[in-house]
Amino acid sequence: MLVVDIGNSAIRLARLEGVAPGVRTADLTVQPVARLSTPEVIADPSALRAVLGSVSAAVAVSVVPAVSDVLRDCVPDLRVIDEETPFPFTVSMPDTAAVGADRYCNIAAAVFSGWSDALVVDVGTATTFDLLSDGVFEGGLIAPGPGLAARALAQTGARLPDVPLVPAQLGVGLSTTEAMTIGSWQVGWRGISATVDALLEALGRRPVMLTGGVGEEIHAEVTARNPSCGWRLDPHWTLKGAALLASRSR
Repeated sequence: MLVVDIGNSAIRLARLEGVAPGVRTADLTVQPVARLSTPEVIADPSALRAVLGSVSAAVAVSVVPAVSDVLRDCVPDLRVIDEETPFPFTVSMPDTAAVGADRYCNIAAAVFSGWSDALVVDVGTATTFDLLSDGVFEGGLIAPGPGLAARALAQTGARLPDVPLVPAQLGVGLSTTEAMTIGSWQVGWRGISATVDALLEALGRRPVMLTGGVGEEIHAEVTARNPSCGWRLDPHWTLKGAALLASRSR
């Protein structure tokens, strides 16, 4: 099954093997196909069209309608995950159409793992903290992702440079660039870690799954300092949730 995950920053295409009703999330095998820049595809969709080639069927999880329209033009049999998809959980939020499809897929992957309670943290352009409690998707928190925060700082400050979001050891920056590099990373991962701790304390212990563009780096920071924290990591979590939802609905 080909799954296309369309985020605000990047588009990931992957083939998933082992997809079938009743299969658990951990049993799926993911073979990445391509990764494209979303802003570049919006400006010129030819790269996405070239990757799709003669693909006749796919599943899409998208938060960017413009790219979804390109997919619909290219793929005759396209399954789009949205609020109308049959879910294996209850949704307590009143405006289900306003909830990102990626958040539904993340919660679905938790349910297909056999969990009735979970906290899924997806670190991308936005950082989402989504809560599953007794089989109910209760909602969560949405904050700027660390990378977006760093870019916004550079765009807003007249004399501030644009620095990449990269792991940086805690220390005193001796230049503006160094200070921003350290600050963006340290405040980013520590803020996510503290928010997870606060949610678990307030709402009860449950499995924590980390995914998203810089999920691996943040997982490494947290587990290095607290090896017993129990945080799990799966960069393909959203893709797996989308594939299993599509298999179940068919």
